Amino acid sequence: MAGTSNKRSGARNHKRGRFNERGADSKKMDHVGEASSCDGMSTRVGAGTTKKRNTKECYKGGARTNEVVRCKKGYVSRSCKENDIRGSCQENDAHDDSYSECTKKTKKYTESKSMQKSKTNELIDQCKKDWEISRRKKVAKSEREDANKRIVKILKGHFYQVLRKRTGSKIVQTLFKYGNATLKDQIFDEIYRYIPELCQCSFSIFFLQKLVDSKYLGKVFEMLKKEHRKILTSRVGAFYFDEVYQRMKVVQKGEMIKEIMGSEAKIFYGGKPLEDIPKEKFNFEAILQKMMDKGLTNLEIMHDLIYYHLMHFNDADERRVFMKGLSLFFVDLLHTQRGKSIAFELLRTSENKKKIFKKTGEYISKMVENAFVHDVLLELIQNGDDKYVLRYILKPIKTGMDVFLNTDNFDLFLLKLIDAHKFEVLKNKFMKAYKKNEKVYALRYEKVVGKLGGPDLKDNEGTCAEAS
Repeated sequence: MAGTSNKRSGARNHKRGRFNERGADSKKMDHVGEASSCDGMSTRVGAGTTKKRNTKECYKGGARTNEVVRCKKGYVSRSCKENDIRGSCQENDAHDDSYSECTKKTKKYTESKSMQKSKTNELIDQCKKDWEISRRKKVAKSEREDANKRIVKILKGHFYQVLRKRTGSKIVQTLFKYGNATLKDQIFDEIYRYIPELCQCSFSIFFLQKLVDSKYLGKVFEMLKKEHRKILTSRVGAFYFDEVYQRMKVVQKGEMIKEIMGSEAKIFYGGKPLEDIPKEKFNFEAILQKMMDKGLTNLEIMHDLIYYHLMHFNDADERRVFMKGLSLFFVDLLHTQRGKSIAFELLRTSENKKKIFKKTGEYISKMVENAFVHDVLLELIQNGDDKYVLRYILKPIKTGMDVFLNTDNFDLFLLKLIDAHKFEVLKNKFMKAYKKNEKVYALRYEKVVGKLGGPDLKDNEGTCAEAS
């Protein structure tokens, strides 16, 4: 019996020992098997299984140690150099501090910006009562001057912020319109250094347009010249830049081209005309690409840059590739004289004229209305492929003859077609539409009818019917 009880107690102790060992292992496994974010600690994959630890072995006093220490980021293996752990914790603390500091700065900036906006709106609200007096056409001069003085007293030092608001811009425009010379100088002196930013704002641009027809135009031009890179790549700014550029003389336009060319042109060719600068120096690829990407292809400054850029090509293939890209903007080139010269070159050299005819067909009514581009239309009609001429130019005109008869300059276009012997396709349709409202059209199309055979329209009508 004693032997039996000893065996049973031994078995129990053996089981307890196994249980204790398993419990210790499982506890240890739970301790080191938790997910961690640093030092390659093992992570729990499934019940009772873990990935192999991918930590560096380190030895302390000849004995292998692989202890685990709690850190802010999670569990990390204790290195022999405990200072590393302390250092990493300090770095984390510094990172947290810098992050919180950055957050505070951002919050402070946002709050200050919103406060600034609300302050600007308050200033505008304070001016509205006096603005209603100042903006009226029929008001006593002294009353308007008093109202203007009160507005200036409120807005002094804040014109830049106020101009960026819709109502604020209107208030400053009123001051500039009805104010005396001293008041205008005061406003301009305050906003002068902010012109590059203001000309990119869709509200303040209306005030800046008032400066184009004033004595301040020269100063505005000088400021735009300094900040041309920023302004030309802004859609709103580029249109204002071009408006100022159009008012400049040839010499001033040349100075602007040199400014865009860069420092080399200003230093070595500052006092020389553009014609004396070597052609290979006129490389405007970067600025042209940015302007094309934003659709700024109908501006005079753009056409001047293209004109000079075409000079710098020594390789005929490179020039041909560039010209091929311009065919997409064919109609936009027809806004200026220099752009039109580029368009004529496209007509002579372009391999695929279908794109050009297609673009022309999209804007045929506007091109007929604009006498400035009639010579381009005639060039297309006379020297283009008959298939494209009929499809994209003559057929739309023939289909919408009733509309075109009421279009400005259509009579001039028809006279040019008759002289070029290209009117036969339109003749029959024109006469039918003309006869419907002969009293209305008689005076405008007197010369056209005269060239077609005078007042005897019935015979002409029959001839056209036979021809068609």
